[in-house]
Parts: sequence; C-alpha cells; structure tokens
Amino acid sequence: MDENEHKEDKPVQLCSFYHLTQADSFEATLESHEIRVFLMGDTIAGIDSFLSDIQGGIKLFVPLSQYEKAAAIRDRLIPKPKTPAQLREAARRGEVECPECGSNDVVYNRGISKTITVVLFIFLIGLLVLPFIPKRYACQSCGKKWSP
Repeated sequence: MDENEHKEDKPVQLCSFYHLTQADSFEATLESHEIRVFLMGDTIAGIDSFLSDIQGGIKLFVPLSQYEKAAAIRDRLIPKPKTPAQLREAARRGEVECPECGSNDVVYNRGISKTITVVLFIFLIGLLVLPFIPKRYACQSCGKKWSP
C-alpha cells in the first residue's frame, strides 16, 4: 500500500451522537450504502451514558475516501441546527466543519455574551428613565419630602 492509499483510508470524524441507538441506526444506514464506519465511545455509552457525555458522546468516523458520500447522507438525514442552542450543541458534538481547514474542533460564539447584553439593556433603560424621576428634597430628621 503506497502513501496516498494510506491517506485515503485515514478515518475522519463525520458526526457524534449522545444516544447509542441513534449512533447504531446511522451506522447501519451508512453501511447499507457500502460506507465503512468506525464508532468510538459506543462501548462506554452502552455501560454508562453519563460517562459517554463526559467524553463527548459517541463519535462516528468514516474513511477519508468515503467522507463526501457519507457527509451527503448525513446532511440529508440529520436536520441542520437553526437556533443558537442547536448551533452550540452541533458544534459541541463535532457536527460543524471549519470551511477553511475542515476541522470539527469548532465552538459557537454569539459575539457578545448574554450577561453583557442584559447589563447593557438595564443600563440603557436606566438612562431613559432617569430624566423623568422627580427631584425631591427629603428631611433626614422628620422624613418630609417636597419638590423644589
């Protein structure tokens, strides 16, 4: 076997699953299309699903030479994520590919964190309301309040 044939058979991650039944079902689908499939983490998932979650789920690999065919089947059968939560989860499972290098080591960032958004919103609301709050004097001794 020469070096090019060896590179073509190198396993590459196609996707990952958190449920063994999903991984087994997709494995059977790919094998029915004569695509070799390698599962990693399926044994642990069968024993303890919590341990499987910790290691990132069940990873499904295919040979590099069959990746495009397998990816076409994956894209047809597994719906594309749409919401931010689905996008984050897809990135965490290794289902998102870098368009530049093809790596599945991708994270989903919204650009600004939710906390910063909430703080800015409250601050801006405060700036809008502040001019309408009446200015009043208050006596520290008796508690009487009056406007100037």
